[in-house]
Parts: sequence; C-alpha cells; structure tokens
Amino acid sequence: MNKFKIIFPSALLLLIAAMILHGCGDGSGETTDQKIEKKIPIVKVKQIESSVFSDNFKVVGLIKPFTSAKVSSEEGGVITYLTKDKGSYVRKGEVIARLKKDVEMASLEQTEAQVELARMNYEKQKQLYEDNATTEIQYLTAKWQYEAAVRGADILRTRLKTGFVRSPISGVVEDKFMNKGEMSAPGSPIFSIIDVSTVKISAGVPEMYITKVKMGQSVNITVDVLPGVNFEGKISYVAPSLSGVSRTFEVEILINNREKLLKPGMNANVQISEYTRTDAVVINQDLIVDYGDEQYLFVLDGDIARKRVIKLGGRNENMVLIESGLNPGEKVIYEGFQSVKDGDKVQVVQ
Repeated sequence: MNKFKIIFPSALLLLIAAMILHGCGDGSGETTDQKIEKKIPIVKVKQIESSVFSDNFKVVGLIKPFTSAKVSSEEGGVITYLTKDKGSYVRKGEVIARLKKDVEMASLEQTEAQVELARMNYEKQKQLYEDNATTEIQYLTAKWQYEAAVRGADILRTRLKTGFVRSPISGVVEDKFMNKGEMSAPGSPIFSIIDVSTVKISAGVPEMYITKVKMGQSVNITVDVLPGVNFEGKISYVAPSLSGVSRTFEVEILINNREKLLKPGMNANVQISEYTRTDAVVINQDLIVDYGDEQYLFVLDGDIARKRVIKLGGRNENMVLIESGLNPGEKVIYEGFQSVKDGDKVQVVQ
C-alpha cells in the first residue's frame, strides 16, 4: 500500500510535465531553421549613381521694369494732341504729344524776315567795305546784326521743337496724367512709360551669403502665380553696402521677358546656387538615421545589411549631398532599413 502511494504522485508529475512540453509546441511541425528563415527582414535596395547637385538658398524679390520714364515737356503749353493712350506701345523718339506754339511760330516768322533783311544789309556793307566805300565799323555792325538775327531764329526753332514731346525710351504707356486741352507746366509728367521686354528683380540677400553672390551669376526664378514656370536670369548689380536695419544687401537680376508673363509689382522667388557638383552622391534625407553626432544608413553587402556612417554636405529641399561614406555603385537599403541591424541577413525583393 505504501509503495503504491509513492509511485502514484511520481507518475502524476511525469504526466503534467509531458502536457506542458506538448503545449509549448505550435503543432505545425516546422523546424527551428524554418522559423529562423521566416524572420529574415525583407528589404528593397537601389544602386547609387552620381548626379548633379546644387546647394541653393532662396530669397524673395520684387519685379520692376528694366527702364521707366516720366515724359514731360521742357516748356509749358496747352496740349493740342496726344498720340498714345494707356497700354499703347511707343518707340524711342516717337512723338507722343504736341503743345500749342502759336506765339513762337509767329515770332519765328518775324525773326526769319529780320534775318533776310540783315543778310541783305550785311552783303551790301561787305561789298562797300571791299570797295573802300564805307567804314569798318559800319561793315562789322551789319555783320553782327546778321549773326544775331540768325541765332535768334535758331533759338525760336529750338523752342518750337519743344512743342513735340518725344518718348526717350521704347516701351508701353503705363499711365497718362493729362488730356488734350489741359495746360502742361514745364517738367510736369504727361505719360509714364515702362520697358518690360526685360525686367529686373530687386532682392535683399542676408549678409551671411555675401561671399556666395557675384556679378553675372545665373539664378533660377519662380513666381507663385505662375506654377510650373521657371525663369533664368543673371545678377546685374550687387550693392556695395548693407542695409543697417535688415542686414541685407541688394542685388538686381535681369530676366528676358519676351512673352510678357512677368509684371512689375509681382513677388518673385529667387534661388541662388552656392555651388554645383556634376558627380555628386545624393540621397533622400529620409533614408538617413540621424543620432545627432552620428549619421548613418544601411548598404547591402551580398545578402548582409551593413551600417555605413556618412558625412553630410549641403541640402537641396529633401535631397542631401553625401560628402563621404557612400560611393556610386553601392546599393542602399531604402525600404525596410528601420527593422535591420548591422550584420543582419536580409532578403531583397523588387
């Protein structure tokens, strides 16, 4: 009886242990190697190729006409005729307004008659002087009177020319300030003319970029109201001094505006390149693991993921220049790298 009591608990313990061991299995019949193989990370890779990289910075500028002119008359007068209106195209030297010059015209006619009379008297006195029939003072007086009359006529002809107001530039009439019949004072603007076949952009550049901007440098221009349209211009002016308030220096960029898409007063986004490399290694910044003092990514070595510490250079939007640590031809893990560690075996899928 005592022997039975000893054997029974022992058998019960063995039965319980067997049940526990059986419960630890998944019943699938898979081997340990199969389970390990199933946990290999699946990744996607792409081969690094060299490309062109530009490190840029952006500023906002204001579009202005290439040239502009407020057109006025040298002398006042009543406007008798206007040849142009707002929006009209004018050529350099074209007459765009006429002023009343009746008084000057009458004076010129009178002076021209005096010129003719003085000429005849001069020629007569000259002949008499050559024949010793008159004094030298009479001859010289006639000569000076004739020359004075000629100069007086020239002055009146010049004043008459001021009655024709001409455009000093080729361009478009932006505004008209006076109408026919109004009195124009000397220097008072009659028209405003702008040349927009070429436009310039005035922009303030922070002083930290003062060594990055040079005359003749090419820049890229975009305008928010013209999405998808890019313009190229060249820096035509760099200010010799800084603004004391904003700590910026002014630059002007010239842009060919043949299609007249750019209008004075528009804001423009100016992208200036600090430098350009033609054989750069560039990747998306989302592929980089950044721990502050260390940046790295994973490359594929056979079927093994290798951690690669890299040195970063400039940025252009979401793309980063790799100064060192990555070379063209190597394969970077761009999908699934978050779940791998250095030395892990990985499975590559397309």
